[in-house]
Amino acid sequence: MKLSSTKAARSAAARKAVRTRRNNAFHAMLPFKRRMAIAEDVLASLEVEAIRANTGSFVRLDLDTLNSVEAGQQLQPTFLNPELSCSVCALGACFVSAVKLGNDFCVTEDHIDNNQLPFSDINDTLSKYFSAAQMQLIEIAFEEGRGWWKLDSHKLVVTEGQFRAAQRFGSNAYASGNYYYGPTNKLKAIMKNIIDNKGTFKP
Repeated sequence: MKLSSTKAARSAAARKAVRTRRNNAFHAMLPFKRRMAIAEDVLASLEVEAIRANTGSFVRLDLDTLNSVEAGQQLQPTFLNPELSCSVCALGACFVSAVKLGNDFCVTEDHIDNNQLPFSDINDTLSKYFSAAQMQLIEIAFEEGRGWWKLDSHKLVVTEGQFRAAQRFGSNAYASGNYYYGPTNKLKAIMKNIIDNKGTFKP
């Protein structure tokens, strides 16, 4: 039993060391490369179905995932779990990937009780990588202007022209393939746009 405990401790330490190296490598990147890395990770996460694109909520974890996390624990190991399954919008997807790649984020009792992460936490984390205007454009494109930021929102920092362009981008991406996969189509299109434009979303 003692040997097994020692092996488990060594294994946990080794995983933590790998995460630390990943975190350091991510933060050593230039800002635009960090944003590209986030977008690339979102696409990879969609491919293996670690995340599911859905409108209406930022990040919603399933019960199995929540049961594996305690208040005060860092969320990064949970997001790196190959069995991860959570529902996300575009900003939520970026948040998950940002935490996976380089950000230690601690879970609170409120997160567990509500089965989701509030926008304030998403915003605080992503603002380290994306400007307020970029976050708004990404969210407007994914929600097609019917989400957190609407044209009459008092905290909107993008112009009406930019709002309409992002809205059209989302609508066109939704209709670009099988309608059943509309949210996924939009999320993929947004992330590919960020990669193609060197870390900047340009609808």
